[in-house]
Amino acid sequence: MWLNCTRCLGVNDDGIIMLAVRCTALRSLFLARCGVTDLALLALGEYSTDLRELHVAGCAGITDAGLVAVAVGCRRLSTLSVDTCAGICDESVLALASSCSQLSIFQANGCSAIGDDSLVALAKGCKELTRIDVRGCARVTEHGLEACARMLPRCRVYANTAANQLQ
Repeated sequence: MWLNCTRCLGVNDDGIIMLAVRCTALRSLFLARCGVTDLALLALGEYSTDLRELHVAGCAGITDAGLVAVAVGCRRLSTLSVDTCAGICDESVLALASSCSQLSIFQANGCSAIGDDSLVALAKGCKELTRIDVRGCARVTEHGLEACARMLPRCRVYANTAANQLQ
C-alpha cells in the first residue's frame, strides 16, 4: 500500500509500470528524484486508481501528459508533490482541479509554468485544500493568491510574488 523510492536512481518507468499493474492496492508512492517519466504516470493513472498520495518532485521526465493521466485515473488523490517538475503547466493542474476534489495538499514549488489559472481552478474545484506551495512559480500573482484566500479560507498558500515573499 505504501512505497518510498525517493532518490532511488535505479527506479525507472519499467519498475513503476510493473508495480502499478500488480499492486492495485497502492495508496502512497514516493518517487521524488527517480528516473520516472510520463510513461510511469500513465500506468499509475490506469491501474492505481486508489492512489491517494504521489510525490514525483524533481523528476525531469514528468510533463502535463503524465499528470493529466493521474488526475483522470486517480480521482481520490489527496496529496500531490510535483516540485521542480519543469514540464508541469496550467493545463495539467486544471485537469487535477476538475477531477481530484479530495486534494488537500498541492506542492508545485519551482514549477515556473504554473500561474494564476491553476490557483483559481484549484480554489474552485478542490475545497479540501489545506496547503498549496507555489513558491518559485513566476506566473503566480496577487490575483491567484486572492482567489485562494477568498475561496479557500482554511488553506495556507506559500508563494513568492513581487508584493510579498511569503503569502
